[in-house]
Amino acid sequence: VCFFFMCFVGWIWEVSLSMISYGCFVNRGVLHGPWIPIYGFGAMLVIVLFDIQQVNYPIYTLFISGGVVACLLEYITSYVMEKLFHRRWWDYSQKAFNLNGRVCLEGFICFGLFSVVAIDYVQPFFTSKLLLVDENILFVLSGVLSVLFIVDTIVSTHVALDIEKKLELVKQVLEESENRLIANIEEKQNEARAYIEKQRLEWQKQQIVLKSLIRQKKLFKYGHWRLIRAFPDLLKRKKDE
Repeated sequence: VCFFFMCFVGWIWEVSLSMISYGCFVNRGVLHGPWIPIYGFGAMLVIVLFDIQQVNYPIYTLFISGGVVACLLEYITSYVMEKLFHRRWWDYSQKAFNLNGRVCLEGFICFGLFSVVAIDYVQPFFTSKLLLVDENILFVLSGVLSVLFIVDTIVSTHVALDIEKKLELVKQVLEESENRLIANIEEKQNEARAYIEKQRLEWQKQQIVLKSLIRQKKLFKYGHWRLIRAFPDLLKRKKDE
């Protein structure tokens, strides 16, 4: 029961971070249900190592040891999931003091603080409340949660393994769309070049005709031509008009 409670607390933490970062609800974690196993396993591991003997460890010992144990668990989990699903599920490469992008200093600090809070405050309070509940109720509750957890794990694992195929299909669709777009752009460019070339030839033809007419009419003298050469826009503007 403590394991599932810690999984749920971890899920709440991740969802809260997502809401702060993205401004909307995101069901974090690989599983569909409101639980993230790595938090449950990490919390139980820290509690078994440092709390089950009821030794009053100093806060700094719990902080450092809890951070190390949790980061080690996170590193192993990241490695195993990458080998299993052929995809990196989280990457801390952009964060300071990271180790192969799998763990980082920020996570170490958070895990260390979580360890202190879990051992000194959360676990004692939660355990005291659980001791007030009938054992049969706890047995049924843990059994139901375990069945749901196992089913969720099987279903979510199947989906996670299948997502690679779906992403590959998306990649193919995008590549096909990109190729069609490029072909369409090239076709439009060829049409545009042909149109520009046609307009250029037409403009050259008009210039020849215009110059020929001007010479035949003998409208301009040297002074006129000098001004036209100095300010060619004069003739062009009048022609446009």
